[in-house]
Amino acid sequence: MILMYIFLLGPGILSIPKNFYAFFLFAVMASLALAFLLKIINPDWVIRYANEQTKHLDNYITGFFSVFLLGSLIMLLKHNHNMEQAELTKSKLQLEEKQHEI
Repeated sequence: MILMYIFLLGPGILSIPKNFYAFFLFAVMASLALAFLLKIINPDWVIRYANEQTKHLDNYITGFFSVFLLGSLIMLLKHNHNMEQAELTKSKLQLEEKQHEI
């Protein structure tokens, strides 16, 4: 579980504006604390692994999917940002041309 949060921090910090860093870190830490609190309150909710190999395999699979899904999300957000930036630049040029005509 800690591994998943480590994978969340890097791409998450890179993909959000700087003024949301504190909120993002608070949200990640609060969800981590809540997960540990739930584990302490209801230990029967946590399923034990049959052996260490199964535990490591689960961690690798979780890490892979976390990186894959977050990477896909970041690529989508970056693509949308670039499209909006291009539209904004085009609108700015059109506005400058109209001002120049006046």
